Amino acid sequence: MPMHSFSPVFFACAITFTSLAPAQSNADAAETAALPAKVAQIGGAVITGAEFQRDLTYRWRMLELQLGRHVEPDRKFRLDTLNELVNARVLRILARRAGIVVTDAEVAADFETRRKAMGDQQALEAYLAQLGLAQAALMQEIRARIQTEKYVEGRTQAITIDEEDLKADFERLKASAPLQRTTKTVDFAHILIRAQAGDAGGQASARERIDAARERITAGEAFWEVAQAVSEDAQSSEFGGVYREAKMGTVPEEIAARMYGLGIGELSDPFQSSQGWHLLTVLEVHAPGDYAFEDLREQLHARRFAAEKQKVLADLVKAAKEDLKIEIFEAAAAGVLLEERPH
Repeated sequence: MPMHSFSPVFFACAITFTSLAPAQSNADAAETAALPAKVAQIGGAVITGAEFQRDLTYRWRMLELQLGRHVEPDRKFRLDTLNELVNARVLRILARRAGIVVTDAEVAADFETRRKAMGDQQALEAYLAQLGLAQAALMQEIRARIQTEKYVEGRTQAITIDEEDLKADFERLKASAPLQRTTKTVDFAHILIRAQAGDAGGQASARERIDAARERITAGEAFWEVAQAVSEDAQSSEFGGVYREAKMGTVPEEIAARMYGLGIGELSDPFQSSQGWHLLTVLEVHAPGDYAFEDLREQLHARRFAAEKQKVLADLVKAAKEDLKIEIFEAAAAGVLLEERPH
């Protein structure tokens, strides 16, 4: 992830209820204990050592899940994380200055949705203990996240993507490589609740949560909404659990069996894999042949929109930094050194 990026997790300073981040190891705990009280200060807002370590660990775990391999949290990775934290805090300050209103009802509803996703109060309390947060502090974080999300939405909702630009992108892709399906592919949406093999308690909890997710869908809630709220698939949850153009040999066999076995719009029963418990629904099936523009339009639009949104947010933060006093404190224990401060 490049410097000055604004991922959905970090630009909103999101604290999410998820079991993706495992319990802190002894090494993690020792490193947290060695962190300074303050890593950075933006205006009057402080980024504590504990906040930095929490986001660093979360970002590290998420990247490992996305890549499917070990990632070394080296010095550059730590600097990137600190830079994202600073940018996120700047956006939070801008949202507050803009007077964005967040009601108590909005905070409570968000909290309740995510509490349900954890399964029970005990799981929530364990997660809060892992983060080192009291529930009241978590509610404050939720309020700040919603406020920032509203601000960002307001500043980026005017972005428009020209259809001719999308067609030009498609033609460039087509010129660079053959755009053909050599085999049947499937668009599907997926929900994952993670559980470790051999952990009977974790497996039982995951099964309860996937059952609850299925009940929400069968009661009329949209699959993508439930996936965004509860799925622990780091690659797809933000996008409603959707995978496009999947084919045999590129997905786990448990997924492939349902992907090819279900009818379009049909919802699977909960099923288990080495990762945990799953739900799946088929969105569309594609025959072999050339890709048409319409097949790729959604992906091309999403990529263009994300790039434009990135530019808007980067410009907002850059302008705000000229007005805000930003201090980066000595944090050698965290691998962040003063000669390479974020700009």
